[in-house]
Amino acid sequence: MDPTYQIINSEYNFYDSLGMNPYGTLTQANNGLMYGLTDSGGLHHFGVLFSFDKMNNQYSVLHNFIDSTGKYPIGNLIQASNGKLYGMTQQGGRQNYGTIFMFDPIHDTIKVIYHFNFSNGIRPKGSLIQTTKGKLYGMTSFGGANNSGVIFNIDTLGNIFTKVHDFATSTSSGTTTGAIPNGSLLEDTTSGKLYGMTEFGGTSAQNGVLFTITTDTTNHYINILNFNNTNGQYPFGSLMRGSDSKFYGMTFAGGTLGEGVIFKIDPTNNNAYTKLHDFNYTNG
Repeated sequence: MDPTYQIINSEYNFYDSLGMNPYGTLTQANNGLMYGLTDSGGLHHFGVLFSFDKMNNQYSVLHNFIDSTGKYPIGNLIQASNGKLYGMTQQGGRQNYGTIFMFDPIHDTIKVIYHFNFSNGIRPKGSLIQTTKGKLYGMTSFGGANNSGVIFNIDTLGNIFTKVHDFATSTSSGTTTGAIPNGSLLEDTTSGKLYGMTEFGGTSAQNGVLFTITTDTTNHYINILNFNNTNGQYPFGSLMRGSDSKFYGMTFAGGTLGEGVIFKIDPTNNNAYTKLHDFNYTNG
């Protein structure tokens, strides 16, 4: 799209054999190529990993996903500091609970580095991030000790997987930390804490939570807000960092009219929460 004239140009049209239903955003690697994933299509109809050269509009399928490497990739690829691209699939792998994979853009080769196994989470729906300390962090929507999702990290030196938190839906498990995250984590580079959201759980009628977790050895988790319908309900997706260093997000429902809200969090002011907009049927 040309932002000056608002003209949209079609650079590539997806179709079944070369991938369908792209999910997430493109990632531009340090070799200049853009990389992405499709949720379906390809030779086995389980999705593909592709590259796109914006200089000549050249689209290339680099991997057709199969059971062993995972099925239905979701989220974005991330290029880690070691130059490799990392991503996740929702299904497939040894137990059909999804995988974490690593792609080498120099040799166009893929390697599964972890098979989800329920106890350590299943069905990731967001993307991985790399923190300033170097580890990759991500979440799953289900699985773990309470089948409510987990937070995990990966040490890229050896691709070692560690579960750091189990989400839970009720006090019966001894915690009300929220449940079923559907997005990605966001790092506050000043404090080193990670911020995220869960669609359900929390202390207010399972309306979802905002949380932080540290990246030190304590993995200290805190709910900083329990959504209560008035301030929003069922947050879905990820937080983003604004140019003012505040964090912004949305909820699927709740607010004054029950149609969702836009909100911000100020990490420099005790994580103060401000509702910015109530969606409504007539004007969004």
